[in-house]
Amino acid sequence: MLAVAAAPGGLLRAPSAFAAYPGSNGKVAFQRLERDGYNIFSTNLDGSALTPLTTGIDPVWSPDGRKIAFVRHTGRTPSEGEDGRATEIYVMNFDGSGVTALTSHLEDDYHPTWSPDGKKIAFASEREGGNGRPDIYVMNADGSDIRRIAPTSRSRDEPAWSPDGTRIAFTAYRANSDIFVINVDGSGETPLTTTTASRLNSDPQWSPDGKKIAFTSGLILAPDETDYDIYAMNADGSDQRPVLAGAVDDFFGNWSPDGSKIVFASYRPSDP
Repeated sequence: MLAVAAAPGGLLRAPSAFAAYPGSNGKVAFQRLERDGYNIFSTNLDGSALTPLTTGIDPVWSPDGRKIAFVRHTGRTPSEGEDGRATEIYVMNFDGSGVTALTSHLEDDYHPTWSPDGKKIAFASEREGGNGRPDIYVMNADGSDIRRIAPTSRSRDEPAWSPDGTRIAFTAYRANSDIFVINVDGSGETPLTTTTASRLNSDPQWSPDGKKIAFTSGLILAPDETDYDIYAMNADGSDQRPVLAGAVDDFFGNWSPDGSKIVFASYRPSDP
């Protein structure tokens, strides 16, 4: 299910799965698994005006709330892939019209994030690393001028553009996963979290004022059991603390435009 928490504070509830607030129009876009696969919807925060938009996953609103970048499977077969189909970055208008492919590659492209001015999109791709090892790329919002940011041997995924447009937070995979930040020009790569053997940190999301980063933190309880919670920290990595922590899994936190709430996915039971 999809839920909304104050940052930090009490819980509100809205419809299903991975979601993103827009910058201005007050709606939430989210993906939901249905009989024909994953579909993207928009809704008001109270769950009203539920509107189907298109097939796909990972919806992300443009800063002006007029467009949504998202990910869709294609018919092409990548060299590596869980289901034998490549994933590409698409964009559409807020109402689901004008669906347009921005990338086209045999390897997977995914996890788009808009620059604050709406002119560029950062995303993760396996197009040069291959073998399931992603890195961070940036392109113009029309899909042109794709470039890789400061290539490394480390897997880098889940980019999130800072509100001032100068930095990108991302998840780096080593023995476990941690949150890093890098300047858009590729300089100054810096770790913000340091995991132990029993914890995974991922999916960073900047607060609108750029002072904090929400992220998912997973405590490994057993080889096949991890407890996921929503955490937040200062943008320099200090003061890491849970926003939501408990016996149920909460993950994929994303800030409201005013920074007062966080929308997130959860496996908690629904209200009676």
